[in-house]
Amino acid sequence: MKCRARQIRGFLQKILAQRRKARKGVKLGALGGLARVLSLFFFLTSFVQAGPKIGCKEPEFKFGDKPNTGSVEHTFLIENQGDVPLQIGKIRACCGATASIAPQIIIPGSNAQFKIVLSLQGRRGEQRKIFYVGSNDPNQPYFQVRVIGTATAETFI
Repeated sequence: MKCRARQIRGFLQKILAQRRKARKGVKLGALGGLARVLSLFFFLTSFVQAGPKIGCKEPEFKFGDKPNTGSVEHTFLIENQGDVPLQIGKIRACCGATASIAPQIIIPGSNAQFKIVLSLQGRRGEQRKIFYVGSNDPNQPYFQVRVIGTATAETFI
């Protein structure tokens, strides 16, 4: 990335020098136009990233107050926002929870269902659980989704 930045800086410096010469009445040659085109090309390609990109529109699910005799189920939609197929790897669920995802390969612009089941048996108070989805996304190899809520104990009178 540093080399590309140096190349862009060098091209931009050449263009500025050529513009200064042009203002003084010296005509730009074919190299001047080529330098402009190449500098624009390198500038624009530095922002374009090819590859898979994992995402989720709603990475946090709040289940509110639930009795601690049952469980919480939720399905997250995991998206591939990139331009190369996204391969799902290892899934890490927290203690007392199960998780599954299908399909394992997500084509660009598509999504997969990431289903979690969190048991609330014997739990009390606020519950904050994080699940990790491993993938081949080079910028975010482990994507987090969260489940938040409160497990309440039944009271007998």
